[in-house]
Amino acid sequence: MHAMTPILVVPVAKNSPLVCQRAPRVSEALLRYFMQNPAPVDKTRRLDVDSLTKQSVAMAAFVNTSIGIDAVSNVYVIEGNKALTTGVAARLPFSNTTACGTVLNEYEKQVQEMLKN
Repeated sequence: MHAMTPILVVPVAKNSPLVCQRAPRVSEALLRYFMQNPAPVDKTRRLDVDSLTKQSVAMAAFVNTSIGIDAVSNVYVIEGNKALTTGVAARLPFSNTTACGTVLNEYEKQVQEMLKN
């Protein structure tokens, strides 16, 4: 058993709240994916991150099926249980990362503003 942290790439910003709201479905989809396709390990029994990176589109397809919209383009996996606030985000292959807490807080503010008007 290895702890993994999935990083979902959502290219269209307006889809981020939907993906975050459906996080339990995302987790379930990734569990189903790994039950069908066990995560590869290298000779030292560490996750083979390069092989997992090659599967990023296939993992995204599982996620998109579970949430009912093609919102996620790739799913990358980092070995271990990491929080994006601990400096891990700076080492990711993307230019911008946002955790779901921030996305949902901003979305809630936007909804409250619309309700006031």
